Amino acid sequence: MLPRQFQNLIKHFTKFPSIGSRQATRFVFHLLRQPNDQFTDFINELARLKNEIKICPNCFFIFDSFNSVQDKKNGKENKICQFCSDPKRNQNIICIVEKEADILAIEKTGHYDGTYHILGGNIYTLTEESENFILKNLKNRLEKSTGKNIELILALNPTPEGDATASFISRELKNPNIKITRLARGLQRGADVEYADHETLTHAIKNRQ
Repeated sequence: MLPRQFQNLIKHFTKFPSIGSRQATRFVFHLLRQPNDQFTDFINELARLKNEIKICPNCFFIFDSFNSVQDKKNGKENKICQFCSDPKRNQNIICIVEKEADILAIEKTGHYDGTYHILGGNIYTLTEESENFILKNLKNRLEKSTGKNIELILALNPTPEGDATASFISRELKNPNIKITRLARGLQRGADVEYADHETLTHAIKNRQ
């Protein structure tokens, strides 16, 4: 019933998180109804997103490749994100999160001045290859740290998956020189850091243990 090109776009949209075929169909119809100039702007922004937005080699957060800072430590010139390059942030405190949206939620509280490290999921959703890569990257990052009082904050969802991931990381990175803490239990069991309200998340950060 629907043209092949239309169906192909539906398939692409259904690959987005929480998007089913019905919503994807609405998206495609919406695009078709857009004036040519708005449709062209949309296509151009998608191209810019792919070409200009890069992933930080330190923490895996995104940054604009045309507005970034060079990391010249150890003779390298890797471009890094705003958090890793900010001299005002405490580089010896690393908040470990599952996804980028968790960082946005924590930043909105205004009560955290450290850096981040994105896992990209939990031990049940990550492939073994991704898991090993992320852990290796984090270990290398800790080894290169010049600070003596390093703290890892496990800002993971208070779910069985989050608890298992936190336990795994704690075992893998156990070191007398590294303090490992978790967000305070102000977060409701089964909640998601991304959707926690401002006051609850602020309390969880300040009272981490």
